[in-house]
Formats: sequence, structure tokens, C-alpha cells
Amino acid sequence: MEKGPHKVPEEDALDVKNNEVLIYPRGFNITWGNDDRYWKKFNGEKNCAAELKQVSWLEVACSIDKKLKYGKTYKVGFEVSLKPDAFGWKDVDVYVMAKVGKSGKYSYRKVHLDRAPLGEKIRIPDYFNETLKIKAMRPPSNKHDGKHDEKHDEKHDEKHDEKHDEKSNEKSNENDKSNQKPNKNPNEKSNEKPSEKPNEPNEKSNEKPKKPNEKSKKSNEKPNEKSESPEIHFGLYEVWTKKWKGGLMIHHAYIEELKPADPKNEESSSQPPAVSNQ
Repeated sequence: MEKGPHKVPEEDALDVKNNEVLIYPRGFNITWGNDDRYWKKFNGEKNCAAELKQVSWLEVACSIDKKLKYGKTYKVGFEVSLKPDAFGWKDVDVYVMAKVGKSGKYSYRKVHLDRAPLGEKIRIPDYFNETLKIKAMRPPSNKHDGKHDEKHDEKHDEKHDEKHDEKSNEKSNENDKSNQKPNKNPNEKSNEKPSEKPNEPNEKSNEKPKKPNEKSKKSNEKPNEKSESPEIHFGLYEVWTKKWKGGLMIHHAYIEELKPADPKNEESSSQPPAVSNQ
């Protein structure tokens, strides 16, 4: 059983249908989602809807880091409906927002739910002739920063090692001169025994050498699905007016892969109002 007033996402609360992924409310982060004064308790079904009773702070978020591909453009949004007794939505700006990665830049679309038909499932922002699209690009700065740091560290280490070696060689030469003994006759055999037994080439363990074409198990492992998939965050927000509102049903979030020829394949460059942590 979940503890605390806020609902945390459950694993695998999603379905893949054709070219889109559906994320059900069980996979959402919902502020005050565990408090039955504000949100109705979930039933036992995987795809059950989230029913809002009343809140002054609407914050519903979800994310996905699998089933997606870098370089693709996706359309995101939520399927919702308003109950006949819905209230508090008049002249209220509700934002559907999305970004790639935790440090990504938000794109958003603004909708007015008081203009939606009661009791009918609609997809927002699509229903209002708005489309929120986001392109899943790899972060360009990570690799560059890594190479820069590696080169910087290598140069720094080389300089440090050179100085260290010069000092150690100077001390070693001084000690050799002070401890130098007269040369012995080259034909004279030494009675001293070596302190350590030299390593013999054939004195190894019974391990069999690897075959030239033998590959390690790691090389045959499939790449991690999450590491090869972009992480997209999106949500539904109204936290600025502090008006009480209710009667909203959220059936699922969706993320749909778009074809490259889509003429509306553009991202919003506008910045949404800041969402402060409650």
C-alpha cells in the first residue's frame, strides 16, 4: 500500500497499440492522488481512469523511457472527459507540457476544458486543434563534455607523471652513487640467490587460451532497452489560479510516433509558466 498523500507511478501501467503507447493513470505521479478527499481511489483494473473530485492544485505527470526511438517525433497528450457535475473550469488555462530528459526544455499547449462536451472522451490538446509534438533527440553536450574532460585529464596526468618521474630519477641516481660498490670480476660467480623466483612462461594456470574468434558474453548481450530509448516527460497542470475544480476523468496519456512527412511536425518554442513545487 502506498504511503503519503501523493500518488507515485506503478510499473508497466501501459499498453502498446499500433504506433502509440498508452500510459494509464496507475503509471502517473498525481499530487494529492492518495488523498480520497481530492481523488477517487483506484479500482483493481490496470486501465482504470483517475477521477478528480476537487483540487486547487492540478498536477498530473508521467514519463516513459522505453518503447521509443531517438530521432523520431512524437505527439503527446491526454484522453480526458468531464462529468456532468464538473465545476471550476471556466476561464482556467490548463497546460499540457512535455520535454525530452529531466533537464530538457518544455514545450506546451494551453487548453480550456470548459469548452469540452460533458461526458465525452476527448484527446487534449488535439480536440482544440492544437498538437503537442516533441522530437526525441540525443543530448549533444554529454559526449563533447566527456571527450573534453578526458583530454584535459590525460594532459594533466602526463605533466604530473613527468614531474614525478624526474624527481624520483634524481633521487634514485643520488642513492645509486652513494651506495655504489667496486665492480666485481665479470667472470666471478655470485653466491647470492635471487630473492624471487622468476616467472616461467609455462608456469601458468590450467586455463585454456581463448580462441581467436571467441567473443565474450558481454559482446553478445543485447543493449539495454532503456539506455537506447529516450526519456520523455509530460504532464497536465493547472497550479496558478488556485481555483477549486473537479469532475475531471483522466483515462490515459498517449505518445504517438509521427511519420516524417507530417506537415505539422514542429515543436513549440514557447516557455510555459514555471511550476513551483508545493
